[in-house]
Amino acid sequence: HAGMVVVVDGTDECAARLHRFVEGYARFARLPEPRREEVELISFLEQVRGIEPFTLRGPVPRRTAAFDAAQMQQVLVNLVKNAREAGSPRERIELEVHEVPKGGLRISVADRGRGMDGDTLAKAMLPFYSSKRDGTGLGLALSREIVEAHGGHLHLAAREGGGMIVTLDLPDGSQS
Repeated sequence: HAGMVVVVDGTDECAARLHRFVEGYARFARLPEPRREEVELISFLEQVRGIEPFTLRGPVPRRTAAFDAAQMQQVLVNLVKNAREAGSPRERIELEVHEVPKGGLRISVADRGRGMDGDTLAKAMLPFYSSKRDGTGLGLALSREIVEAHGGHLHLAAREGGGMIVTLDLPDGSQS
C-alpha cells in the first residue's frame, strides 16, 4: 500500500505542476494591452520592495513615468524573485533606475546568484524553457512580452564576479 500512496502523491504533484503550467500559459497567451498611467517611481518601487525585497542603489529619479503599473510590478517582482531563487542573498539583489535620453528609463536588477551558462542564457526568455526544477518557463518570457508591449527591451547578461544583471529599457510612454 505504501507504494501506491507514493504513486498517488507523485500524480498529485504532477497534476498540480500541470495545473500551474496551464494557468501560466493561459495568462501568457492573453496578455492585455498595457494600460499606461502616470506612476510616481519612488512609491511604485517601494510597493514592489514590499512584495519581494531588494536593495535600492543610487537615487531614484523624482518623477513619474507612463506605464501599466500592474504589469510592470509583475515584471520586477518576477526578476527579484528569480534572483532570490538563484541563490542570491537578499541584500545582494540590487535595483537601480536611471533616466535615459528622450525621457526613457533604464531599470536594472543585479544579483549574486548562480548566474546562467551560455546555453541557459540563450534560451532563458523562450516560453516554457526553465532551468528550475519546478519552473514553468513563463516568468522571463512573460516579462519580456510585457516590456516589449511597452515599446521597451529586456536584456539578460552574466555579471562580472558572478550572478546576473537584467536590464529593462523603457521609452517615454507618453510618446507612443
